[in-house]
Amino acid sequence: MVSLSEKQQDAIRVLMSRAVESKTLPALFCGVTDQNGELFMHQAGRKVLGDPSSDPLDENTIFWICSQTKLITTIAALQLIEQGKLQLSTLVSDILPEAANPVIVTAVGEDRKPTATTPATTPLTIGHLLNHTSGMEYNLDGQTPGTLSDATAHAYGEDEDSSTFFRLNQVPLVYSGPTPVILTLLPRALFLVNCSNSNQGPPVGVLRFFPPEFNSNSPVAYGLSTDFLGFAIERVSGKSLDQYFKDHIFSPLGITSATFHLTPDLKKRLMPLSVRAGDNLEQYNGQIKIIAEKTLDFGGVGLYSSLKDYLALLRHFLQIQGGKAENPILKATSVDAIFQPTLNEKGANSLAKMFGVPEGSVQFGTGLMVTTVDFPGRRKKGTGAWAGWACTSHFIDPD
Repeated sequence: MVSLSEKQQDAIRVLMSRAVESKTLPALFCGVTDQNGELFMHQAGRKVLGDPSSDPLDENTIFWICSQTKLITTIAALQLIEQGKLQLSTLVSDILPEAANPVIVTAVGEDRKPTATTPATTPLTIGHLLNHTSGMEYNLDGQTPGTLSDATAHAYGEDEDSSTFFRLNQVPLVYSGPTPVILTLLPRALFLVNCSNSNQGPPVGVLRFFPPEFNSNSPVAYGLSTDFLGFAIERVSGKSLDQYFKDHIFSPLGITSATFHLTPDLKKRLMPLSVRAGDNLEQYNGQIKIIAEKTLDFGGVGLYSSLKDYLALLRHFLQIQGGKAENPILKATSVDAIFQPTLNEKGANSLAKMFGVPEGSVQFGTGLMVTTVDFPGRRKKGTGAWAGWACTSHFIDPD
């Protein structure tokens, strides 16, 4: 039984207030729940950095949750798997022809541009998209605050769909003749490598970001897989991802703030981003602009939500596992799968390296990173966790 005494709650409130008052952080939100309901919820700070007249954070404040979107896209995929409309072994190219005929880059020049390729021989599956073993990595250079690619930030018109996303990323759609199209995204090259790192079978030759220190033996590529998964869900379901989420995930749980497309009211409640500048904090002027007419829904990065609503989703997982969920959106076996390791040793070790933790201490399930050992004073073995680029994060202990 989880509990927080009043003394413990007061200590958390003091800690949060001090962090904001000292300008260590611009603002803070913390929520705790068990399967029976909220145990703690508190906010510190104001929405606009340095403006004491701006609204304070509250439980209705909207955040761009970025990669916390991925868990919800995973839920949608698991629902379709339960219905028999998808399988882990389903070929992505059967749903998204744009994903057919990938190539493996076998050599690159000093400018990091591919100089030689060979066709991939293993098909990409839905299973590879679910645990980030497709190899399709983000095009971030790691030296400056990350930004969305042109393909993600593009203002998609009513006549544009995911094929435009693939074209802007220069994903090869069709090959003709002996020389395949090379996938590049300048000034940073994206290329394809061979690796086997999944218990679900060897992955396709994979799209990979190429930093100077890249080692082709690193098998986990965190990036575009869940965006591809979202596009697959749209084509299988016949609905936009936003509509699918509303119909099959958000509405059944009473979640009203989560959306890909902010209404005027939700925009007013949105928390602007801040960044650290030396010892100070400042507004992040490079924040992605909200484009009201954008029509494409990105399953890996695109959702906005209040954290109170996201907490309700996590609580529903606990209720499903505890047999207390009314109208569960997933079977208990599907929720269990979210916490079950899917990577082999090589894949798990590369994930550990990515997060700077000891080898053998983390795995990736179907939607969450899972700790495989106890971290004393921190997370317990079996805890699932993930985060968003804009510094929202969550963890959930199914036990």
